[in-house]
Amino acid sequence: MSRPLRIEYPGAVYHVMNRGLNQNLIFQDRKDYEIYLSTLEEACRLFDVVVYSYCLMPNHYHLLVRTPSGNLSRFMRHLNGVYTQRFNREHGRDGPLYRGRFKSVLVQEDSYLIEVVRYIHNNPVKAKIVDRLSQFKWSSHKCYLGNMKALEILDSTFVLNYFSRSRRKAVGFYKSFMAEVPGVEVEKFYSAKKQGSILGDLDFIEQVKEKYLQSDPEPNIEIKEKVNIRGGKIIEKIKKEVCRLFNVKETELLKGKRGTKNVARQVALALSKELSGLKLSEIGHYFGYRSYRTVGAHCLNFQEKLISNKKLRRKYNALISTYRQ
Repeated sequence: MSRPLRIEYPGAVYHVMNRGLNQNLIFQDRKDYEIYLSTLEEACRLFDVVVYSYCLMPNHYHLLVRTPSGNLSRFMRHLNGVYTQRFNREHGRDGPLYRGRFKSVLVQEDSYLIEVVRYIHNNPVKAKIVDRLSQFKWSSHKCYLGNMKALEILDSTFVLNYFSRSRRKAVGFYKSFMAEVPGVEVEKFYSAKKQGSILGDLDFIEQVKEKYLQSDPEPNIEIKEKVNIRGGKIIEKIKKEVCRLFNVKETELLKGKRGTKNVARQVALALSKELSGLKLSEIGHYFGYRSYRTVGAHCLNFQEKLISNKKLRRKYNALISTYRQ
């Protein structure tokens, strides 16, 4: 079965969601919620992402975000990966936390955007976790009302401005809007068995498809084969660029001795995971690793380094730019 479309471009707005593996809890206690929100703030600052709405349910989450840099996949890989690592460490467990990669819906702005905010904020009531929205703490609803301190990366003003430029009036209109019956079109979209990847009117959908979905230039080559060929070429380019930037030989990017730190190798692994489209086990082949777990651990540890090391982050972003030229 083919994967759903993943359309990314600067300034796009997405409804992002994911669920725990086997319906398991991804938030077991208050500390988990706090760790997730902290990780979300870190990821937003690192990847220049704005949050318009969020709701953290016990076994799944909903986010409404804008990506000025057109980097949703990079942002979500970091957010999901780092939170999984921290959750596992907190609860003494190992292995995947989510049932698979995240799902995203590209959202048209205006009326569709505020409808998605209502859909996200209403989740706890719909799931009968609480009777009233005001009783649920782990969503951005109370931030909209001014009853709870908002995350710095949450932009409720952008959404409230759809109702009124006056904050006081906008909050009143927002409360009334939340109490209304959800729009039929949006409810139908989210209740469909085969959910689409774009939420908007027909003109918006056609414009997006025409502009961002291009025909396949190599229709006679199997998709998996093309991914492997392209991925291998990308990794070879990454190796050369990393060696140039860190002034090291390519042999130093191969598997080293246990306990030996090699930042250049970690950078190359992280870039390969982010850009090649290959599985961790396939990436490991290019660096002398047999276990995909080792590659994944290196990538997660490196992402945590990026948060605190500005100099390393500049080098990493420079390499991303080089690849995209």
